[in-house]
Amino acid sequence: MNKIMLTVLLTFICLSEVRARIISLSGAVLQENTFTLSASGSYMFTNQGSYDYNPTSIAASSPMIKVTGSDITINFQNIGVTNQDTSHVGWVGIEIGWSPQELLDDPTREQPKNIQLSHLSLYNFDCPVLIHAGVEGVTMSDCYFYKTLVGIGMFGTETSLCEDITLNNITVYGISGNYQSGLQAFKTRVENDFGY
Repeated sequence: MNKIMLTVLLTFICLSEVRARIISLSGAVLQENTFTLSASGSYMFTNQGSYDYNPTSIAASSPMIKVTGSDITINFQNIGVTNQDTSHVGWVGIEIGWSPQELLDDPTREQPKNIQLSHLSLYNFDCPVLIHAGVEGVTMSDCYFYKTLVGIGMFGTETSLCEDITLNNITVYGISGNYQSGLQAFKTRVENDFGY
């Protein structure tokens, strides 16, 4: 298994209109900050393989990837990412959209629409994918989530739905044992941090 280190680069290619834009992330960036995708386009991991994710703190490193723009396609090219932190404090792999609290903090934010995720395996994330209320048109295909407490979190409120979600060939494997404290930690994040 390859380790995400300073010398190992994950490369995304953004294909937009006729020009390709290459974005490279070092392991330090992934460990210290959430990587945000806010520009429309197609993104692709170019280096297939297995990687270790070593987050520094729940505040700085969760989620690993946040999608805030509309019309985004991400093909992970069959990579696998394993979260090395087993504390189960509410780790999120990919967060799509803005939480109710983030929308209150900045009312000019809009929920993304038309997001596609494919060909990804995530290991040991409490919630591998979280989709916020108001997000529309998410399609996930050929994704596998292992050792997870929640699987896929899709949130809606009385006034803001999470709608048009399509799952194709998605497999979720839970984790054995009693992880009530982990579920409680995630519930606390959902209520206190996200504002549901």
